[in-house]
Amino acid sequence: EDLSFRYLHPDAYGKIARLLDGKRRERDLFIRRVSEQLQVVLHNADIQFEISGRAKHIYSIWRKMQRK
Repeated sequence: EDLSFRYLHPDAYGKIARLLDGKRRERDLFIRRVSEQLQVVLHNADIQFEISGRAKHIYSIWRKMQRK
């Protein structure tokens, strides 16, 4: 979907990609901090867990923006 979107709507794709890149470090740091805090709390509560995540696709972000 992202590849198609990149060619069908290059301006929108570029704008969203630039915004995401600009916030990447801040976002990664926030996720790492929250994840570490959550791990401590769950470990102390003797709860087995696995934390995982994924980045949202640019097309999905654009589609959500269109709905709002």
